[in-house]
Amino acid sequence: MLNRNWGLSALLLAVVMMVLASCKTAQQVPYFQDPTQADSTITGLYDLHIKPKDELSINVAMPDGTRTPFELNVKTAMTGNEIDYTKSVTRPATRPFLVENDGTINFPVLGKIRVQGLTTEQVEAMLLEKMRPYLSGNAGTEPIVTVELLTYKVSVLGEVASPGVYTFGQEKVNLLQALARAGDLTIHGKRKNVTLIRERADGSKEFHEFNLNDRNMVTSPYFYLEQDDIIYVEPNGVQKQNAVVSTTTRYWLRAIAITLSVATLLNMVL
Repeated sequence: MLNRNWGLSALLLAVVMMVLASCKTAQQVPYFQDPTQADSTITGLYDLHIKPKDELSINVAMPDGTRTPFELNVKTAMTGNEIDYTKSVTRPATRPFLVENDGTINFPVLGKIRVQGLTTEQVEAMLLEKMRPYLSGNAGTEPIVTVELLTYKVSVLGEVASPGVYTFGQEKVNLLQALARAGDLTIHGKRKNVTLIRERADGSKEFHEFNLNDRNMVTSPYFYLEQDDIIYVEPNGVQKQNAVVSTTTRYWLRAIAITLSVATLLNMVL
């Protein structure tokens, strides 16, 4: 009778521990679950800023279709500020503009121009201003300048469904959008420990920790991502233990657990 009671108590204790552990894990899964935090908002819209090693697509076109000396596919002779289209020759296909380590691009006719730290809209306005002296013959007509960032990539690593490097077509991407592109966190990912690694313009690295359970994470200045950001989701304790314990060890532990469970049940019946 004593053995039977002991076996029943051990079985009940194991079940209670499993339920408590499951409840604790389930409580940590939902995002934005802290109801004690006050609601907060971010004022102002986010704009992405250009960094060294970015690639820019810059297109210059006149509304009437005439050519300008600023087009990559046209080579035009210049005499002072005057344009001689009679000496125009076709050049190879257009290429993207690479932002050098000093934050500049080499633009046709205008030469070296510093774009680091600017938004694409600011670069458009700056280029248009620098082009005006060369277009004095086209009174009342200004070129249309379009600048786009070609290299907006974010790496998502760790406990997500599909780790990898992801390219985005827009210049405004936040942390949750990047995690969604990677298939979201697995059940083994730590919601309270998501690391953002960012490289500054001078090459130094910056680390920031996110707690996805805290709704105020969306007000962080790091919530919106920059090009080449790295997101790492740390595995929880269970996943770490699974990585340490070998396949053979897990097999024997499972076999021992099954044997003990069978023995406990037999002890209850007999």
